[in-house]
Amino acid sequence: MLPERGVGGRAVLLGLLPKRKLHFIPVDLNENSSVELFRSTLTKQSSPCFVLFEGILPYLQKPKALELIQLCATHLQSGSRVVIHIFLDGYEISEIRKKVVQFFNRELGLTNHNFTYFNQAEFENISDFKLIEHVGFDIIQERYTPNKKFHREDLIDERFFLFEKK
Repeated sequence: MLPERGVGGRAVLLGLLPKRKLHFIPVDLNENSSVELFRSTLTKQSSPCFVLFEGILPYLQKPKALELIQLCATHLQSGSRVVIHIFLDGYEISEIRKKVVQFFNRELGLTNHNFTYFNQAEFENISDFKLIEHVGFDIIQERYTPNKKFHREDLIDERFFLFEKK
């Protein structure tokens, strides 16, 4: 019988994924003590690991976000993989962002929408990382809905980068 929860557990039982040790680090990365805990966790790893920055970097100040990426580049073992999720420059003035802000205000009562935006070039040549894949709405559209064309201004311009530590 397969576990009820977690796709990862089922995949391990089926032999699709190796058994692995997971570390969830629930911290506020705006605080220096939390960044130090993150750095310390990275340096303790003796084998390649996977780090996912999804929905994190847009909420940090740009210098702090870039510091976290550099910590990974410096301290991860060779072969480790890192996924980075960002909002591109230009999203802050788009019509879709205005709709997202209205939704947050109306449905969730959130009023602080100070996202950090990045230039794609900031993530294309990070030392000690090899860029494996870069995916944005345009690539996803071409790959999964080639017969339906979306307009750039109708989509949140998010980008995902997959890196491997050299």
